[in-house]
Amino acid sequence: PTPAEINSVTRLGATAWLAAQMAQSATSAYVDDVQSHFDRGDAWRPNGNRYSDRWPAQRFWANVATRPDPVRQRVAFALHEIFMVSQLGGNLYPHVRAYASYIDALNQYAFGNFRDLLEAVALSPAMGIYLSHMRNQAEDPNLGRLPDENFAREIMQLFTIGLVELNADGPPNLDGQGRTIDTSSNADVMALAKVFTGWSWA
Repeated sequence: PTPAEINSVTRLGATAWLAAQMAQSATSAYVDDVQSHFDRGDAWRPNGNRYSDRWPAQRFWANVATRPDPVRQRVAFALHEIFMVSQLGGNLYPHVRAYASYIDALNQYAFGNFRDLLEAVALSPAMGIYLSHMRNQAEDPNLGRLPDENFAREIMQLFTIGLVELNADGPPNLDGQGRTIDTSSNADVMALAKVFTGWSWA
């Protein structure tokens, strides 16, 4: 924080300052930054010798240090720790613009409705590549093919309801024998996987 920002919090009070932070509109700063590199020519695009998958990370540090909406930037970063996609595995390396679009979406929905955030995450090409539900094919008993369950499992176990039932005040809900109660079964995951089929770039 700069001295001016600290003075602003002191002058407005924490509640008013947070309200002002949340009232600021999200931008497409990450996609705009990647596109500004692409606009420099083929060498800056995927497979070019000036292309880099590090541009979004560089933009993150610039945004956190200089943008007037530090709360949105930090909430989006926290959301990314849960709704995580990674460029380290290699499959997102040539898709830096898709990754940038994903980060912009987390910023867009940082203060919004959880249902809208979850839909944006599910429809993101970056997430589709990372958790393998892009081009996920429907079940075909004749071929012995089942839909990929990766995203369905993560959406239930990591992104939403978790592994075990919880009481309203946080601790696990226990059965009559003192054991935790699973929130879902493998059959639930298999059923949900059938929903996440047929999506691709179009």
